[in-house]
Amino acid sequence: MSQSARCTIVVQADVGQDADCRKTAAERIDGLINNAATTKLQKAGDLEDVAPEDFDRIRVNTTGAFMMSRAVLPAMKRLWEESKERNAIVNLSTNATLTGNGSSLPYVLSKGALNNLSVMLARWLSPAVRVNTICPGFIQTRWMLNGIGEIEYNRMKEVEEQLRLYARQAHRNRCPRLRCSS
Repeated sequence: MSQSARCTIVVQADVGQDADCRKTAAERIDGLINNAATTKLQKAGDLEDVAPEDFDRIRVNTTGAFMMSRAVLPAMKRLWEESKERNAIVNLSTNATLTGNGSSLPYVLSKGALNNLSVMLARWLSPAVRVNTICPGFIQTRWMLNGIGEIEYNRMKEVEEQLRLYARQAHRNRCPRLRCSS
């Protein structure tokens, strides 16, 4: 294998456990994708449907990304110091932190905290590590439909469609010669 060849290693671990995160870290890491998450389906607006234990369980959405980032940082820093090769951490979040369109209040709050973690890590770890967050929109699945019910599901779809239309219009206003095909 040449020096420029890369391989991908996929590892399964409990990112809620710091020891597992640290065991997962390898000698050389070029990138980390923090995609592990959990949620609880909640009836929209029903604050009694959320218990303090829900926040405790869902906190892994933030703490897992933090512990994995911390675990791989020594290898990423070493690569930067030896060869000035930049590494990357990508955190998967949701646009529900801006729309309020999430599966539950604890989930949306945990992802909002993840977004802030990303900003702080990007400032603290630069230039050795680039940190970004991807925030997909509402994903239409039977699991979500069955979990939150048809009325709330359709409301979430409508909010997403309005956001897409707004984004298309904003793009057209900024780039009059370019047109979105979708």
